[in-house]
Amino acid sequence: MSKLRLSMAGAALTALVLALLNLVSYRLYLRADLSSGRIYSLSAGSKRILRGLSDPVEVRAYFSKELPPQFAASLSYVRDMLAEYRNASRGKLRYRFIDLDRGESGKREALKEGVAPIQFNVVSREKFEVREGFMGLVLQYADKKEALPVVSKPESLEFDLTSTILRLTRPKRKMVAVLSSHGALGPERLSQPVKDALSRNYELRPLDLRSLKPGAAIPAEVEALLVLGPQERLAEGDLFALDQFLLSGRPLAMGVDARRADFRSFMASPNDTGLSGWLKAQGISLRQNLVLDLQCQRVQVTQSRGWLMFANIIEYPLFAVSSELDKEHPLTRGLNAVTFPLASPLTVERASGTVRTLARSSKRSWLRSAWARGAVFNISPLQELAPTEGDPKGPFTLAVAIEDEFTSAFPNPPKGADPKAFLPKSVRPGRLLVIGTSRFAAPDMPSGETGPAFLMNVVDWLALESDLLSIRSKGAVYRPLLEVHPALKTAVRWSNILGPSLLVAAFGLYRLRKRRSSRAFRRAFYASTNP
Repeated sequence: MSKLRLSMAGAALTALVLALLNLVSYRLYLRADLSSGRIYSLSAGSKRILRGLSDPVEVRAYFSKELPPQFAASLSYVRDMLAEYRNASRGKLRYRFIDLDRGESGKREALKEGVAPIQFNVVSREKFEVREGFMGLVLQYADKKEALPVVSKPESLEFDLTSTILRLTRPKRKMVAVLSSHGALGPERLSQPVKDALSRNYELRPLDLRSLKPGAAIPAEVEALLVLGPQERLAEGDLFALDQFLLSGRPLAMGVDARRADFRSFMASPNDTGLSGWLKAQGISLRQNLVLDLQCQRVQVTQSRGWLMFANIIEYPLFAVSSELDKEHPLTRGLNAVTFPLASPLTVERASGTVRTLARSSKRSWLRSAWARGAVFNISPLQELAPTEGDPKGPFTLAVAIEDEFTSAFPNPPKGADPKAFLPKSVRPGRLLVIGTSRFAAPDMPSGETGPAFLMNVVDWLALESDLLSIRSKGAVYRPLLEVHPALKTAVRWSNILGPSLLVAAFGLYRLRKRRSSRAFRRAFYASTNP
């Protein structure tokens, strides 16, 4: 009887321990993320946002059970990520999975909530068929609701979830203006995916400086301003409006092109926008040359040979790839590299304030001395672009951020401006970002995934959304090949060619020697035992 009692007590104790372990594992969700960029773990920014939730956020997951293997992994990832969100929010975020196999009512509910069905192919030994499934999320906060119609990329799920939570919980979107006059890259000329992503988080507004009255200020509702590559000269009143915008304490970012580029004729000419003088007054000099770098982006060039057309992939040193990024600044902290097409070097001459060099070209970069003297020069990727003796060597500064109290570049307000409205005492700490090119944001430039990510980071930095900066750059990894000596290349090539054959021959010789040795041993043994 005592043994039976001991057995029952042991079973009860075991059940109790298992229940406690289950409870602890439910509350303490732990896993190791060894991926590059930690794309499978929550960033510090997401955790701060989740801890700051004042009211519950409900997430409804609409996932079909019978998904093909390539999508079934996404379902498991979504479960794990939502569990992390729940734990990081201390229970403020709640989620549940809707059973879509209960009939047509579940599918109708998913469609009503904005979750889009997807089609996928199913191949078996008996048949081939096209099925329809659901992989979407719906987030609700109070009376506001937003759907993520399709969830398929794990590297973007955290940003999508966190940014959606921010949109639902904040009272209104911040207004970010983008210069659309003077030939600049306005919001209407951005790529559609970038424009859609920015419009979900901010109110993008085109700004035409020519529409402002002489001496008038940029409207106060504009909280940040982005200027990307104007191609025409800004009038004095336009520069004064930018000047007073910066003095008001609102952040300003500029991508300035020192050269116009015609990619049909591959000629570069001076681009006099008037911004160089204004930047000079802020302690930043923009040189008129272009940076060349052996660490560069590859481009596709089409050539004609008679009636035949050939497409070649070649390295283009004028599309410099910067991996020398400031790993501490929130704007570039999560990026491995950024492509800067046709960038001009910057020189910072400012002694005060917080000056951060965000991006530099590599040590293998240089400037062509002849281009500094020429008003128009050839930038064709088919020409020989190699450093020559006397060319200035890099690295060169490509992007710089300044946080300081700025002073006006205008000793006196221009004609038509109200002198009482613009006084030195109105100067407040501001933020200025200057990039030596705007073409990283152009949709027709081969900047890869890092160009759009850098552009959206710039807008987040302008809008003071530092938490989003640390999330978006996950997965944007650039790993350039190391330059090796030609002799090492030759040695590796011949090792690959002759190495396998030599190894087989060496193994054969080893086996042959071993057999001969074994045969000699057996002969000697038999000779000694049978005299």
